[in-house]
Amino acid sequence: MLRFILKKATVLFFPCFIQLCCLHPKVLAEETVVSEVGTDALLPCSYPDTPVSKAKIYWQTSSGKIVHYFIEGKDILNTQEPEYNGRTQLFHSELQKGNFSLEIKRLTKSDQGVYVCINVPNSQKTFIELVVKDVEKNTTPQGNSTKETRDGNGSSQIKLEVPLLILLVLFPVVLQQSM
Repeated sequence: MLRFILKKATVLFFPCFIQLCCLHPKVLAEETVVSEVGTDALLPCSYPDTPVSKAKIYWQTSSGKIVHYFIEGKDILNTQEPEYNGRTQLFHSELQKGNFSLEIKRLTKSDQGVYVCINVPNSQKTFIELVVKDVEKNTTPQGNSTKETRDGNGSSQIKLEVPLLILLVLFPVVLQQSM
């Protein structure tokens, strides 16, 4: 009987597991940067063995949006996505040290996501997750606005929680019916 239940559970659970993994893929970032809407964020990327004169560094989102290109000592911004126009920069004084960190200015909620710093000549990639939170405000008893914390991750959590919730609700029902 126990073997039957385990077999049934495996048959029911496996498709749900596949759905969670495949429909909601998540690129694992090496580092997470947390900033607020309206502020600037520094996404770290370092390739110390890359000479600036031969560097081909591509910053893009995990979905392939072009954020910033740096090729052989020059910023190439004519192919940059419009939403990043005038908001990104590398620190040219740091490039000789192999520091290709990217600053994104005036963050918006749509900037949130995983960014990839690609060193083309060496086939290296660095994944950085940017979390953009709403501005913190709290209301004091006098009504003065100071800080109120809101989490900017609600929508992505719902996508994962709904299939899991369905699994947790349906699994006991199916087990009970099979007994």
